[in-house]
Amino acid sequence: MTIWKFQLQVEDVQYINMPKGATFLSVGTQYEIPCVWAMVDPDAERVMVPVHTMTTGSQAEVEGLRFLGTYQLLSGQFVGHVFVPDHF
Repeated sequence: MTIWKFQLQVEDVQYINMPKGATFLSVGTQYEIPCVWAMVDPDAERVMVPVHTMTTGSQAEVEGLRFLGTYQLLSGQFVGHVFVPDHF
């Protein structure tokens, strides 16, 4: 198992190409770029995994998702709450 970093776009839903069965660990920013970190098996089959970013006050449809964490950009002017699938 290896820890990989995946950069995020500031979008409502995006798909990340990652090894199947990976475990999301955390979300944060690195050099003002939002990222998620995951424990992966580098040899596993690759799948497209949806990552949802919601802003404070937005309507949230979170069935089948789990909260991973919150990140801030622009000195706190943007706050993104990240949700990922329970299983994939």
